[in-house]
Amino acid sequence: MENGNKVLKEFLENLKYRGFSPHTLRAYRTDLSDFILFIQSQKVQLFELNHQVILKWLQVMENLNKRTIARKISSLKSFFRYGKSQNYKLVDPIPWLSSPKLPLKLPLFLSIQEAKELFLNSPIEPIEIRDFLILTFMYGSGLRVNEVRNLLLEDVDIDEGRIRVMGKGKKERITFFPVPLIPILKKYIVEVRPDFCPQAPYLFLNQKGKAFSTRYLHMLVENKSTKFLGKKINPHALRHSFATHLLEAGVDIRYVQELLGHKSLTTTQIYTHVSKKKLLEVYRRILKD
Repeated sequence: MENGNKVLKEFLENLKYRGFSPHTLRAYRTDLSDFILFIQSQKVQLFELNHQVILKWLQVMENLNKRTIARKISSLKSFFRYGKSQNYKLVDPIPWLSSPKLPLKLPLFLSIQEAKELFLNSPIEPIEIRDFLILTFMYGSGLRVNEVRNLLLEDVDIDEGRIRVMGKGKKERITFFPVPLIPILKKYIVEVRPDFCPQAPYLFLNQKGKAFSTRYLHMLVENKSTKFLGKKINPHALRHSFATHLLEAGVDIRYVQELLGHKSLTTTQIYTHVSKKKLLEVYRRILKD
C-alpha cells in the first residue's frame, strides 16, 4: 500500500498548495486514510480496485448519516481525479457512483437588528478596536475566517474602502468594507497595530505580533455574540448574514457571488432560499395581523 500512501500524501500537499483550509485538509486525510485502511483489510492494492471492493466499502458506511457518506464519496472522487491528472494508473471504480441526496440545509444568519446590536458598542481599548474590526470584516465584507486571518496590511486600501482578498484555491478578488469603518481602521493601523509588531505583514496581529489562529477567531466570534446577543454563533454566520442582507436589500445575486468569491452561482443561490423563507415569515405575519 506504499504507493497508495504516496499518492495520498501528494494529493494532500496539492490541496494545501491550492489554499484549502486546515479543517478541509483534515477531513480529506481522515476520509482517504480510512478508505486505504479498508482496502488493505480486503487485501487489495489501490491500483487494483474493482466494483466489488467499492460495494463492500459502501456496505460498511450504510449506518453513517447521509452527509458523512456524501463527503466521503466526494473525497474519493477528488482523489481519483487528481490521480488521473498526474497520469497515475488509477482506474476510477466509482464514476457511476452518486452521492445521497441531502436535505437543504439553510445557513445560520443574524437578523438585521441582531447585526446592529453586535456592532452597537464603539470600541475604546486597543484590543477592542482590533477585535471590532475583525468581526466587522467578517460581516461587513463577507470574509471567510481564513481570509481575515491572512489579510495583509498592503491588501487594504483605506481611502478607497477596498480589500484585496486571497480566497479559496488562491483565487484573488476585490471586495469592500463599510465607509464608517475608515476612521476606526486608520486609528488601528496608526495607533494600535504598531504596539503589536509594526514589521509584521498581517493586518490583524495577536500580542506576539503574529497572525491569529483560526481557533482564536472562532472563539472571538462566539464570545462576542454570547456577550451582546445572548447566543453563540460562528464566523461563517457573519458571512452568511452579509450575503442574506444584501439579497434582502435587492442586490443582484451575481454581485453577491462576486463579493463572496463563489466559483459557481449555484453556491450563492442557497441565500435566495433564506430570503424567500424570510419573505414567507413576513407574509404570514401580515396575514395574521
